[in-house]
Amino acid sequence: MFKFTQIVLVVSLVGLSFFSSLGSAKSKDKEFNEVRQQMEINRKKLIKKEITLDESQTKTFWGLYKEYRKAMTKVDDDALIVTERYAKLHNSNTVTNEKAASLMNQYLELEERRLKVKKNFIKKFSKALPAKTVWRFFHLEENINTQIKNAYIDQIPLVE
Repeated sequence: MFKFTQIVLVVSLVGLSFFSSLGSAKSKDKEFNEVRQQMEINRKKLIKKEITLDESQTKTFWGLYKEYRKAMTKVDDDALIVTERYAKLHNSNTVTNEKAASLMNQYLELEERRLKVKKNFIKKFSKALPAKTVWRFFHLEENINTQIKNAYIDQIPLVE
């Protein structure tokens, strides 16, 4: 197993302050973008370390990777918006059943989009690369995403 501690640490530090203060949007956006850039750098380093590609596969893989991350970043951005909505509702103690139902539907839509992106890119990667390489990449992606989620999940309070 691998360690992705640098990403986890950064996400944890950002998460600690996420629900305590939603103010100063420009400052938070700048901080978030810096964290996101560092996370992407670390993600790529790990993938480069863990996936062996020959010369002909390298260009194809990294081109597809760039497209894949761009698509997933759009979903992640929308997930952040939903999380921010929940944070505002939670912090103002205004989560109603109707608002909770709406947030659940938004969450399910995000998960469906995430799965659609994965399926689409598994097909694209599989056309150009061996199945074991594709599986290893998506396995790494899932491990990274799980570690990131685990780093901040405790910072998101349960609905009351």
